[in-house]
Amino acid sequence: MMPTSSETKSVAPQLMPKTLHVGISLLTCWVVACTSTTGSEADIATAEQRARTLASEGNYTASIQAYEQSLALQNSDPTRNPARLANTEVQLAGLHYRLREFATAAQLYRQAIEQETRRLGPEDADVLGLSSILAGLEIKLHHPEVAEQLLRQQLAISNRVYGVERRETATILVNLAEALEAQGRTTEAAQLRQQASQIRHKLCDEC
Repeated sequence: MMPTSSETKSVAPQLMPKTLHVGISLLTCWVVACTSTTGSEADIATAEQRARTLASEGNYTASIQAYEQSLALQNSDPTRNPARLANTEVQLAGLHYRLREFATAAQLYRQAIEQETRRLGPEDADVLGLSSILAGLEIKLHHPEVAEQLLRQQLAISNRVYGVERRETATILVNLAEALEAQGRTTEAAQLRQQASQIRHKLCDEC
């Protein structure tokens, strides 16, 4: 599934800003990757432009329909661009989240994560961001064990690639604590929150 001012806050309110950030990043990758426009690509571009316009007007249901049209066109194209496909799935997931259709949103994030993991690898920042969003949704869907697994994977990758004493690590620890609390593991959760607090205090001292 972004840091909050309070370590005890749910990760859910952080979902939409991160969704926007990741979606923009994926969209940039698609624009760079596209070098030609076929009839099918023109149809896809038209559908996605309509979807963005409808979303900006607050007509999320109609926007979903337009993005679904784009997704169907892409899936029918054997030369489809995986970055664009993942971006469309992320945009759809964000709209379903806005409509509180969390199960559908979670499934779309899973699909996008699968696409981007194949394309970029599990250690890519966008893949980690999408996994973080999905973990938050799994907690909302009362699947804390699934969220715990996702967050522990993120923590291992983040520690290995970026180092232990980072703000990103502290955020993952807080989110993992929430997943453990949802399972009644309050002592473990308190320890993780303490670790996160120590990391943040040290980072502030070094500023």
